[in-house]
Amino acid sequence: MIIRKQQLTFLNEHQAATYELRLTRFLREQFPEAAEVDAAELRPAVAAQICKGRAYGCEDEQDAAAYVITAWLLGTDFDARFPAARDVLASSLSGKMKARFLEEWTKEMFQELEH
Repeated sequence: MIIRKQQLTFLNEHQAATYELRLTRFLREQFPEAAEVDAAELRPAVAAQICKGRAYGCEDEQDAAAYVITAWLLGTDFDARFPAARDVLASSLSGKMKARFLEEWTKEMFQELEH
């Protein structure tokens, strides 16, 4: 079987759209503030954050999700506002390590705020 470039492009676009929908749904299910935003309005914001995360090397779905969730919790410009995030994201660490940092760092930020 031969897959033409056009077919592969279509499959990749479909997979990306499906992922955006799943991640949008996840945000709306997990965060009450996200549930208040219309899915059609939230999805482009999720797509933009997926692109930003991928630019930093968070390319697979799990790594991109860590980036998007962090952006939801700390603001879409967290990568510029917080020096710790900016430094790690700009580093040569793998996408997996960057995602793990974002998860742990975000948890620590909220734990500190609780005290």
